[in-house]
Amino acid sequence: MIQQILRQQVKLGLIVFIAVLLLLLIRHWPLGPKIAVDFIRFNDWSDYLLEAGFNYQDYWAMIGRPERLYTVTISVMAALKVLFDDNWTSVYFGLNLVWTGLLLGMLCHSARMLEVSWLAIAALLPLVLLSADFMYWPHYVLSDTFFAFLLMLAVWWLVFTLTRPNPSLRVRSALLSGALLLIGLIAFARPTSAPYAGSLLLFVLLLPLAVHRWRPAWVGFGLMLTVVVLAVA
Repeated sequence: MIQQILRQQVKLGLIVFIAVLLLLLIRHWPLGPKIAVDFIRFNDWSDYLLEAGFNYQDYWAMIGRPERLYTVTISVMAALKVLFDDNWTSVYFGLNLVWTGLLLGMLCHSARMLEVSWLAIAALLPLVLLSADFMYWPHYVLSDTFFAFLLMLAVWWLVFTLTRPNPSLRVRSALLSGALLLIGLIAFARPTSAPYAGSLLLFVLLLPLAVHRWRPAWVGFGLMLTVVVLAVA
């Protein structure tokens, strides 16, 4: 019995992954796009950016300093207004669902790159259904889901960098440059980004100190433990 499960663990992991995706879609599709109080500010700030013609120096002069740390998110909203006019909130809601699916996919792929078994992924993946990031925010036209997507994208990129076998100096430089770009986007996606961006930056700075030689299984355990803690928090 156990041997049969082990042989079918890839199929089991994919079934659980698809089931969680479908449950999230069923959860959010009837509820969105939902407007919250904070949406009014985001809507106003994106209008300011449009009035400034995407001139960020002029735009920053119209808002306070803390609000500047929403610049990346507001840029996405302003761009959607240009492209989709009054339908932009529906498109943003659709993107939230896409970002949620990609976030889940990158989480699984990161675990696989770190040699976490499909059986462990199948066992732990349903825990995301206890997380507000997955169960509450995706149907709101706010910054939460986009910010979570950027964070997971940065984690996936760093794990990808960590697991490259003997990359050349040019490849490693490109990977680290991409990581720094993502950290910069995170830093200006939300005012609460400082501890996340700081932690990711610290990891990037540690990479040249042979952190890539850590045993992947240990890193994988740490990654999955972090996911569990975030899911039940």
